[in-house]
Parts: sequence; structure tokens; C-alpha cells
Amino acid sequence: MLPLSDGGNYTYSICSLSLEIHLDKSMSVRDTYSCFLYNDELMLLNNLSSGDNGVKTAGKTICAQFEQERLWIPGRYFLIMRSRKGKILRFDITLDENRQFVVDDPVECPPMSDEDMLSGRLCQHINPWKNLSNTPGMLQMKKWAVERAKQNELNSLRSDHAVPKIDFCNNLLLATRSAKAGYCVTMLKAVLELADRIKFGDCSEFYDASSTASTCSNLKDFFESEYSSDNPLDMELPDLKRSLYCFSNFELLPDSVCGMVVSEIVSRWAEPDVHVVFRGTKSELDNLLERYPFLKDRFPLNNRLEEMPYSLMEMLYIFFSILKRQNLRLSAAATDKMCHMIVEAYQRGDISHWITGNIRQYVEKELKPRYCRNVIDDIRKTHNRESLREVESNDIEECRFATKVNYKDTLDELNGMVGLNDIKQTIATLANRLHFYNERQRLGLQTSRDAVCHAIFTGNPGTGKTTVAKLMGRIYHSLGLLSRGDVICVDRKKIIGQYIGQTEDNMKNILRAAHGNVLFVDEAYTLYTGESKDFGRNAIECLQEVLSQKNPDMMVIFAGYEKEMDKMMSMNAGLLGRFPYKFQFKDYSAEELMQIAEKILRKDQYLLTDDASRQMLKSIREAVENHTEHFSNARWVEQYVKNGIIPAMADRLSSQSCAKGSIDYQLIDAADVRRAYEAYNPMSSGIRRRRAVGFC
Repeated sequence: MLPLSDGGNYTYSICSLSLEIHLDKSMSVRDTYSCFLYNDELMLLNNLSSGDNGVKTAGKTICAQFEQERLWIPGRYFLIMRSRKGKILRFDITLDENRQFVVDDPVECPPMSDEDMLSGRLCQHINPWKNLSNTPGMLQMKKWAVERAKQNELNSLRSDHAVPKIDFCNNLLLATRSAKAGYCVTMLKAVLELADRIKFGDCSEFYDASSTASTCSNLKDFFESEYSSDNPLDMELPDLKRSLYCFSNFELLPDSVCGMVVSEIVSRWAEPDVHVVFRGTKSELDNLLERYPFLKDRFPLNNRLEEMPYSLMEMLYIFFSILKRQNLRLSAAATDKMCHMIVEAYQRGDISHWITGNIRQYVEKELKPRYCRNVIDDIRKTHNRESLREVESNDIEECRFATKVNYKDTLDELNGMVGLNDIKQTIATLANRLHFYNERQRLGLQTSRDAVCHAIFTGNPGTGKTTVAKLMGRIYHSLGLLSRGDVICVDRKKIIGQYIGQTEDNMKNILRAAHGNVLFVDEAYTLYTGESKDFGRNAIECLQEVLSQKNPDMMVIFAGYEKEMDKMMSMNAGLLGRFPYKFQFKDYSAEELMQIAEKILRKDQYLLTDDASRQMLKSIREAVENHTEHFSNARWVEQYVKNGIIPAMADRLSSQSCAKGSIDYQLIDAADVRRAYEAYNPMSSGIRRRRAVGFC
């Protein structure tokens, strides 16, 4: 039992580690030894060798001193010690909750074992392998690399004995949740020497809407050009022949063009030493295999890899690596507090879907600003180098971290909206069902989930459609259905082009921006007029690519007036089947609009006199009873209050010469309401009509 060397009475510590290994009779201190320390996720935490003074010998004892300070988390680790003569020992290490290291007796590992690869062939390119092994979510890729290293070792052995090499399939189907896939492919190529060069192809850039011949020409030029500007390592040379091509964004291609691009790529597989990686979200790649079943033969099951949700250990390591890059270090107490917070939030499922961007955002927007404010506010305190460098436990606001992505909080915000009772209940049921599926998956239970949540919103302007869309984006993001959860609002003007091909280009850019978000198509019925020459038909065809996917990282909402939306859907039965949910946003009653007005005033600490309250309700009832088809519900109330009542109040106070107190600047009287209604009476011809759908 070895106690953790630093950190006080805490569960989690950041410190260096020193291990003493006693050699048996078969091992000599005169030999050269290398040590490789891994955790269960195959993250290479550190590597040492006798040559760099990291491994020292004394008598029959070897001391491996891992000087780099690192976070130590209760869990399982293993140390591989490799001698120059080829002997390989594995030491399994457990760090328990009492901060005690338990080291098992060593096990000797044979050649061609996992341990042989993890300390030998994979480490021949140590920096790329260390980068790949420390990339979170890539456990499947790391395990594939171990097996591929064994195959390379076998071919080296066959070559040494003048036996022809075996061809192994290097084609990969890589399902990812984040943007780091290209970097990982580059690392994998370098570690395993899969090819002499790597090229990255964005399939949407091959597509030329104006000409099929141009699309083919663009793809041909891609294969025949020698250099890749997207290579993160800039490693290729013009005279090298073995090539690895990495393609993405198939989902942005229309069906006919996608088939053409796939066929051209497949034709290149006949060339020797050409290997291909298809990367995208799991749903994108699943749909690609369904549309083109012949691709399944090109990608063996073992070569279909998926970026997994980050493990708890990976999430903690990424968090502290981001802090290090920000030149911040947590004190021992802050380290323990932060680790406990992350562990508890992860186990609750609040942050289990986070990726590196979410962690970085928390550090940038929550932790770092609070640390800076606390230091600046206490600037009179005597600071030294360590106190300025370290983040203390009071710089960590626990409640903000724990509740940041809790879907129930967003549901509470939805329920706080006025009216919309049927819509609230339906959305709550949808959210609870998705949370239910997530919990089943977390517990390892078989779960068949239908994640398609595209919806149609119908109703008049100002009935809350855009606001509800924003809340749904946040809810689905917190549940892992959407990777970002923002709302991208578009209408016919932003979509439809003026010449052939421009609409498709516009939609390609819109879909790229909407990936991971809610795509809110306002007045969607204007896209489908039924006329054969209308470019709106092309926009619908591009959208069908997303709508047909089973688990897209996107939610599409069509919004508009009920009659027009019903007419549009009746003209395209196939489109109607893509939207499983329809929400009807009814006009607000006068009482509900009064509640909305009171919420707007209450937010900025305004008060109504009793007469003003009665006058406002009377005016709102009159507006509702006599409204035209262009009446904008909550939007009208917002304009009535902010642009009518408040300015009228300001004019009244400015005209008074008497002394005023804070209550005078809060209290709205009936005269303010009457004057505002003269300008904002919806029957008045002076009011500007607005037909735009949605209210926020």
C-alpha cells in the first residue's frame, strides 16, 4: 500500500509520482529500461527511459520518477516496463478512495501482446501516439490502433523471412461528435504509417449545382492534386504514392450528386495503396450505408469506429489540461472541490454528454471570470506568485456548474410562459422520454430510441413560436440530442436564390450553420408554391436530405399560418410524414396578454396604480375583441408597453418640476396607459403591420 504523496486530506490530488520496482534474478540493472504509464482508457500518462534520467537504478531496484504533476483520480492504471533485451512486465495499479496505491505483482507479457504494442511499435512515433492516446472519446480508435500494430508487426516478421505481406483493410468509418476527427485521423496515419500522405475532402465543395460535369471535374482534381492544405501536420510530399483520403459532409449533397461522388470514390479503391476514411455523425454514416449498401463491404465491422461519450476520467483530465493552457492552477482545496463537483454532475447525467468545447466554455465563461473578479476585488491583499497563479475554492461557484445544462430548469422556464398549456405538456413528455432513454443507456440497458423531433408550428404572429423553439433547442441540447442547441432562423428571402444553383448553395450554407442546432424556417409555406419553375422546390429537396435521417444532429421546425401550412403539407404528403409533431399556437386571451404585460413591467421594476391596471386590461380587451388578422398578440403587448406606456410615463415626469423619488420613476398611472393606447390601438391606421411569425 503506497499513500499518495501530496494533497492533504482530500480525495483528489495533483502531484508527481515515484515508483520503486525491485528486480528479480532474471533482470539486470545494467540493462536499459523504458516505462509507460497508462490508465484504463489507454491514455499514455507518461513515459520514461533510462537514457533521459527518468529511470534510475540502485542495487536491484529501479526508481521510475514521473516528475510531471498530474491529477490522480481513484481508478485503475497500469505500468509497462520494457527492457532493451525485450522483456516486458505489466504492473496493475489501483488508486482507492482512501488515496492508497495498490500495486499487483508483475505479469510477464509475450511478444505481440497489447502491452508489446503499447510500449513498442506504437511508441516508435511517440508524440503522435501520445496525442492520439490523450484524445478523449477515442477508445475504439486506440484499440483499433493496437490491433493494426499487431498486423504490421506480423507483416514485418513475414518480410524478414521473405514471405509476402498480407493486405489488411485500412478503410475506416469514423462516427464522431466533435470536430477533432481529422486531427485524430492524422495522428493515426502517423502512428501506424498507414500512408505517405493524407488528404481531407469536404464533399460539399465538390458539388457544383450549375453543372454535373463540374462536380465530376472537381472530384477528379481533388484526387489528382498532390498537396492538401487541410493537413494539420503538413506531412505530405509530392513524390509519395500511398494515399489516405478522408471525406466528410456527405449529408450536404443532394441524392443524385451524393451517388455520383460515392461512385467516384469507390472507383479509386481499385488503385493500389489507396485507403479511405468516411467521417461524420453516427446518423449520417448509418444513412449513407442504408442508401449505398455496397459500402458495407468496403468497411468491415471492425473498421467502423465511433467517438464515445467522454469517460469521467477523460473529462477530468481534459478539464485540467485546459486550465493548464490558460495558465491557471487550482489549489489543493479547489482541486478537490472541482473534482467532486464534476463527479457528482457526471453521475447525475448533467454533463455526461459534454465534449471539449463545453468544458472550455465553462472555464472561459464561468471559472476564469470569477477568479479574476475575486483577485481584483481583493487587490489590496499581499499577493505572491503562488496566490496569483492559483484558483481558490471560493472562485468555484458550485450551483452554476451543477445546474448549467439541467433540462428540468429549461422546462421550468417553459412552464413559466403564459398560456400554451397543451404545448407545454407535450414538450415536457418529449423531454422526459428522451431523459428516460438516456438513463436506460447509461445503465447499459438495450434501448431503441426514435430521436426524430422535427415539428410544425402553426399560429398567428406573437403567439410564442420562436421563444418555444429556443427553449426546445436548449432542452434537446441538455439531453444530448443536439450538440449545440442554438436556433438558426431563416425565411424564403434568405433561402431562395435568383439564378440556377444559388438556392442549393444557400441551403448548403444554412444546413452547415444549423448542424447541431434548431433550424427554424419562418413562413415555410412560401417555399412550396406548386409551380415547377419555383426554386423553392429545390430548397425542399435539400431539406429532405436532413429530414430523412433517423438521428440527425438537427431539429427542423416549419412555422407559419395554419391554413397556409395545411395547404402546403397537403400538396406534399411525403413531407408531412417527416414531421411527427404539430403544435398549434392559439391566440392569447386578453387576460393572458395582461399577464405578459405585467411580467414585462415587473422585470424592470415598474408598478401599476389600480386605475392604470384597470385601464390597461380594458384596452387589451378592446384590442383583442376588435383585432384584425394582422394582430401580433404578445408582440403587440411588448410594443404597447415598451414603446408606448414607458415613453408616455417619461414625458409626464419630464414635464413636472417638483422633486421626485424612486417611487415616481416606478409608478405608472392611468393617463400613461390612455396616451399609449391612442398610439398603439391595433385599429389605428398608423400602426405598422408586421406579418413575421414568432415572438421572442
